[in-house]
Amino acid sequence: MKWLKDFKLALIEEDFIAIEALIDDIPEFTDIDSSKLALTFIEQARQIISKQKNEALLQIQKIQKTKKFIKEEEGVYSLDMSY
Repeated sequence: MKWLKDFKLALIEEDFIAIEALIDDIPEFTDIDSSKLALTFIEQARQIISKQKNEALLQIQKIQKTKKFIKEEEGVYSLDMSY
């Protein structure tokens, strides 16, 4: 079935736009094996997206820590000429 092949390719490429489009257009499966395979692919997609989300959150936290460090450093080395 074309949908299964397309979904598998989107998983391999981690193409989240294609995955979303395919999930929005899930066909009716005529056999249990295709249905089980589709569920497996969808679960794999969920896991990949969850992993990407967690990695993005870690990157955001690193950026926030870096910004905080830079602001603290600027305070230490800034020349305060107000008397």
